[in-house]
Amino acid sequence: GQDFTGKLRDAGCHAVLFLNIGSYGGGTHPWNDSFGQSKPAIDDGMLEVVGLTTYQLPMLQAGLHGTCICQCRSARIVTKKTIPMQVDGEACRVKPSIIEMSLLNKAVMLAKRKHGRGDVQVNPLEKLHLTILRITMQQYEQYHYDKDMLRKLANKLGKMEIESQCDLEQVRNMLNAKFEESITYPKVSQDWCFIDSCTAEHYFRIDRAQEHLHYICDIAIDELYILDHEAATMPQTPDQERSFSAYSQRIGAQNERRNMDQQGRSGSTDDDLQIGKPIKVMKWKSNKDRLFSFNEDVFGYGFSSILEQTSDAVLLAAHQGDLNMLRALHEQGYSLQSVNKNGQTALHFACKYNHKDIVRYIISCASRRLINLADKDRGQTALHIAA
Repeated sequence: GQDFTGKLRDAGCHAVLFLNIGSYGGGTHPWNDSFGQSKPAIDDGMLEVVGLTTYQLPMLQAGLHGTCICQCRSARIVTKKTIPMQVDGEACRVKPSIIEMSLLNKAVMLAKRKHGRGDVQVNPLEKLHLTILRITMQQYEQYHYDKDMLRKLANKLGKMEIESQCDLEQVRNMLNAKFEESITYPKVSQDWCFIDSCTAEHYFRIDRAQEHLHYICDIAIDELYILDHEAATMPQTPDQERSFSAYSQRIGAQNERRNMDQQGRSGSTDDDLQIGKPIKVMKWKSNKDRLFSFNEDVFGYGFSSILEQTSDAVLLAAHQGDLNMLRALHEQGYSLQSVNKNGQTALHFACKYNHKDIVRYIISCASRRLINLADKDRGQTALHIAA
């Protein structure tokens, strides 16, 4: 015979496995078929000798192979020290000995065919009849926590019949084709995404790169919501304009007095520094604008003060819980970070008087650092007041 002791030492084997079957233990395949010899079979009369290292031994269940030593009809194992072993399930200690292994006999194996039922007819899945609804980015950022409000504000695009086993990539292609071909469907920008309205307590967006991982039945039942990033915002109603007219006059008077005081102290007549002329600031920004435009998200806290103006009307709107007025002020360029002489912000007043809509609006539109601003009287932040 041939001595494989040196090969076992070079491979650093921790265990030696003798097999007469191709696999065991629920599908492990220790023998590597690419070794170059014949594939293991039950009726070939050969034993497969496989060496296993400490790394390969636990990884057999993960599909890893061992180190192929040889294929033989008989093997001799010579031990030179006492080895703990198990024989027929009983623990024992084998003293230095010579162990010879060979194939004893072959038994004919019979497989009984089970007479089961015939081919079961699988009923085809029913198609989903979905109503396509569109939500703008402004509506989503303001009311994504409120399902009922988003359901009321959503714009109905139409109805569609979709196979329940379609993933979101396939549904996207179907919707894009429908948007281009159909005249009844309104125009939707290319930068839209799906909204999951079933999984969580509130709506959340699904990344476009992960659409192939979701099926349409996972995110929609009767209604399919899509988020349009570039949808035009709805104009203000006459009621909102009238509610803001009284405040705009008050703001103009305050700003004129403030400008006169500043010009009297500094002696400057530069029109560029007048506070009475609000600068229009884009409130809702797309992903591209947030990455590449000059805004607070890029340059940090304090940069918005260059573009926005402080106003006492912002604090008054937060104090009274007037969301329409606060939104109108912010759209005209007035800062949500306005503070009074005591260092209190609009978020302080909204938390103090339990105006939840105001709190949600300020948190979604203003800087995150506004939450940690403390007043001058007690050093309390808006979180302290809310608690």
